[in-house]
Amino acid sequence: MRKQLLLIMMALMPMIGYANIFRANIDGMIYSLDTNEKTADLLEGSSFSGHVKIPSTVVYGETSYDVVSISYKVFKDCTELTSVSIPSSIRNIGTEAFKNCVNLTAVYITDLESWCKIEFGNSSSSNPLAFAHHLYLNGEEVTNLVIPDGIEIVEARSFTGCDLKSVSIPASVTNIGYSAFSNCTKLTSVSIPNSVEYINGKAFAGCSALLSIDIPEGVEGIGQEAFKECTGLTSVTIGDDVTHIGSSAFEGCSNLATLEFGRSLTNISSNAFKGCASLSSIDLPLGVSEIGSGAFDGCSSVTQLTIPSGVRNITSLSFANCVSLKKVCCYIEGVPSTADDAFKNSNQENATLYVSETSLNEYKMISPWSKFGSISELTGNQENDNSGTCGENLTWTFDEDTKALTISGTGEMDNFGLTDSPWYEINKSIQSVVIEPGVTTIGRDAFIECTELVSVSIPNSVTTIGAEAFRYCGLTSLTIPNSVISIGQSAFLGCSGLTSILIPNSVTEIWHYAFCFCSNVTTLTIGSNVKRIASCALFMSGLTDIYCYAEDTPEAMWAFQDDDEIPKEIVQSATLHVPASSLNAYKSTKPWSNFKEIVALDASGIKSIDADNRIIQINSIRGEKLETPSKGINIIKMKDGTIKKVLIK
Repeated sequence: MRKQLLLIMMALMPMIGYANIFRANIDGMIYSLDTNEKTADLLEGSSFSGHVKIPSTVVYGETSYDVVSISYKVFKDCTELTSVSIPSSIRNIGTEAFKNCVNLTAVYITDLESWCKIEFGNSSSSNPLAFAHHLYLNGEEVTNLVIPDGIEIVEARSFTGCDLKSVSIPASVTNIGYSAFSNCTKLTSVSIPNSVEYINGKAFAGCSALLSIDIPEGVEGIGQEAFKECTGLTSVTIGDDVTHIGSSAFEGCSNLATLEFGRSLTNISSNAFKGCASLSSIDLPLGVSEIGSGAFDGCSSVTQLTIPSGVRNITSLSFANCVSLKKVCCYIEGVPSTADDAFKNSNQENATLYVSETSLNEYKMISPWSKFGSISELTGNQENDNSGTCGENLTWTFDEDTKALTISGTGEMDNFGLTDSPWYEINKSIQSVVIEPGVTTIGRDAFIECTELVSVSIPNSVTTIGAEAFRYCGLTSLTIPNSVISIGQSAFLGCSGLTSILIPNSVTEIWHYAFCFCSNVTTLTIGSNVKRIASCALFMSGLTDIYCYAEDTPEAMWAFQDDDEIPKEIVQSATLHVPASSLNAYKSTKPWSNFKEIVALDASGIKSIDADNRIIQINSIRGEKLETPSKGINIIKMKDGTIKKVLIK
């Protein structure tokens, strides 16, 4: 008898739990109510059209229940639904909850932190933003998103399809979820802190207006399709902690022209950079051992490829359809495992392969390497020791006696990898660079780590200074002409010999890390037309005076910092000088408002900074030649021969 009673009780136990959950119709909506937890899940409704407000609580009988969930397919095919209000009590929204809600135009919330914590189902249509695109917080549309501090995970699909323009992620975040910002087609900028450890698949896929991405140290992996079809992306920097780039991570980024890999990268998965048609060179870092199938397929503008010594496997179509390929520097001793179609349709018959002397004969005998038109010994400098070409219509020469490198001709300079500029073997001998009129760009990595380079002459034909062009050079003076429009990422990073920098009126954009770690610069002058200054571009700890002539405050949220806060030594010691008419705007706009002292530019002083020879020379009261105006009396010599004394306070 006792045994039979025990069996009956065991059989009834599962039913006891379910007895606490039941369905109820409340105001035309069907809920599943949990009497133990006092929670309600929205299951269905008789009809949804127009605006629907989901309540935060419902009352059944005498009991109040918190509405915590919107279940699977609740609003599916509600084509007359135009807007929805979602309460802060919601924790989960089920798969396809808003599928085919094609006329949905607005989502209303009251608490951004609660929204950031919602777990969405396994489809983009679980989030109403996929159709509505417009998110309103307490009645105001969210376009410049600042994720609240304390959020640790940006949940999967949390802002998919939202019409955001910028995203600022706090240092509390460690993980950016799957498809978190996918198809945010108006997103132009995003700041990712070094607290983030992983960027999941499709996190920013389809963000077609995104211009550049700086993946900081701390991030260890980039998921599959993370930035796929970001067609507006022109520049990507991958931090030194990233070991893995997922399949199709940057596939279809057709305007990506500048790509910098970190030192820890070991694996590049299939199709990772497929269709990146604007890349001109690929310089893989030393740690890479595996190149996935189709990894660089269709990179049709690539002319130079550097393959490091650690690569062990090059798979099918890895470098296929690189139709402009001219030079491959392969540092692998012995022929690696290579698919026969690895270089399919990549101009092999007209390209030159450089390999080590000891492996030369092997490469000449084994396909597909043997298909290169020319196979030569790798020396580090593949041209004449002291002269050669550095662009389609550019030549260079190096004078052993004066230690001067001169670049002549017309048009664009080639972009290079870290170690494959044509003067790389003599870069520690170069003391000065003369770029003659007619040259229009200074290529990526052109003079990187020319540590003895102290002076450079840049003509007013140059419009672009490429990424890392003068990184860690020994420059002691610098004149940027009034023709330059864009200063590339890390262009002058670590040029600690500089003491002053003048950015002319022609410059509109300064990229990430452009002047970062120029630690001895005390005076910085920013021209009147700068619109955007990217993260860490002006992180210089020695600054005492910043003269900014832009009347419209430039977008510069992270410009002066390498972490989450502007270093105290900058904001406490540096004075920011701005146009008097814009003084209040600078005082109320970050990061400019962080400066302890913000003053108006002296009305009797120099109204703007020109490099067009209207002002031809600036001297101190002691007669010392100055690159930029400094505190005290400045002697200004004008083009017409007149001389003015100007007091800069």
